[in-house]
Amino acid sequence: MSLTFTQGNILGLTPCPVRFPYVLGFLFSFLILPGSATAGEPVYAPKGTAMASCTELFISEYVEGSSNNKAIEIYNPTGSDITLTGNYELRFYFNGSTSATTTIALTGVVTSNDVFVVCDDSSDPLILAVADQQSTATFFNGDDAVELYNVNTGLAVDVIGQIGFDPGSQWGTGLVSTQDNTIRRMTAIDMGDADGSDVFDPATEWDGFDNNDFTDLGTYSSTACPLSTGCSELFISEYVEGSSNNKAIEIYNPTGSSVTLTGNYELRFYFNGGTSATTTIALTGTINSNDVFVVCDDSSDPLILAVADQQSTASFFNGDDAIELYNVNTGLAIDVIGQIGFDPGSEWGAGLTSTQDNTIRRMSSIDAGDPDGSDVFDPAIEWEGFANNDFTGLGSHASICGCAPYTASINGFGAYCAEGNVDFTFETDGGTGPFTVIFEDSNGNQFTRTVNNSGDTFGFAVYELKHIPWYL
Repeated sequence: MSLTFTQGNILGLTPCPVRFPYVLGFLFSFLILPGSATAGEPVYAPKGTAMASCTELFISEYVEGSSNNKAIEIYNPTGSDITLTGNYELRFYFNGSTSATTTIALTGVVTSNDVFVVCDDSSDPLILAVADQQSTATFFNGDDAVELYNVNTGLAVDVIGQIGFDPGSQWGTGLVSTQDNTIRRMTAIDMGDADGSDVFDPATEWDGFDNNDFTDLGTYSSTACPLSTGCSELFISEYVEGSSNNKAIEIYNPTGSSVTLTGNYELRFYFNGGTSATTTIALTGTINSNDVFVVCDDSSDPLILAVADQQSTASFFNGDDAIELYNVNTGLAIDVIGQIGFDPGSEWGAGLTSTQDNTIRRMSSIDAGDPDGSDVFDPAIEWEGFANNDFTGLGSHASICGCAPYTASINGFGAYCAEGNVDFTFETDGGTGPFTVIFEDSNGNQFTRTVNNSGDTFGFAVYELKHIPWYL
């Protein structure tokens, strides 16, 4: 969705001298929020086809060698292992076709920051030695488009070539071309090229190597995604410490892929300042992309049990116990509530935003967990507090990771000295209001207006802006 504000009637304003402007130009920096947003809490619109950096698989190497020496290397830039089985396919579009002639359903798992190699089963032994999956299917030539496809989203996540167009023999020239060469993704690239309809020039994102060069196949070093980044690893999105056995943890998957919990993740509870976990719950199941997984005490309130994905008979936490979400494969904590090895007495935080007799929910602007269990924990930094036994938000989480803010533009603004009013017209290409428009300057000062529908006009008094020192 795009939103546009058009400058309308300007009353009583005169241009400012360049050295002393009170500028409306800062209005280029703002957020558009759907009207359902609660105070101070952005709500985001669905991201659609847009991808965030380092959150989705992409192709890192392409081998189009002699005879059957054909291979595709896929890289996982996220902080989580990604299950390919049932979730991803390679599709080959031959000779300018708009329909895939070959589809290979991928099977297996790509671990975090690792690669997965798919090849023709008659490839050179050097290729077969590093292959994770071999296929008897017909592979590509230099003029065939290759698509990495996410079955769950129904979208391409990376494309080599241009679907529906036959380049003759190859895309590119010299070594950086798709015929009789190996091309490797530049290490600075952090996501795939999901648009299979646009013109493809491999020189933009790829380095070229000789025919039958397999020396680097099976490894890829990314400088753009060297470690887990925001929106690339699970984190805790809600914590319920209610009365009696009303205890629950909600885990959010911010990545673009389903994440398998079984054998890969645990919840660990550290009681009363302990440095060793007293309770460990091995998680079982799968979390879909941008979805949540709720773990609770099996004696919880029926409202909690109704949204729970896993119930446990283990001893759950109180307000002074640290909670750790642990990645078994990396051997590292990926999120911690509380401070391991420290007993705060009864709780961390104060009032509603505390860990005793309250529900706390992760702010939607948070894109990663707090993996450092040794540092001081203040829930007010990343969490919002709710009353005891408030389960209304359990089972869902709105996050900046799975969505993108609305975008907008403002045209024709300049600097004005005199006080007065300026009118703006609101237009949208979809969606329904009301919408909250938050104008924000570089110092974090905010001014809010609400518009209901496309075509609405609202005014902004210049005197509200005059204290902001924004110089052209």
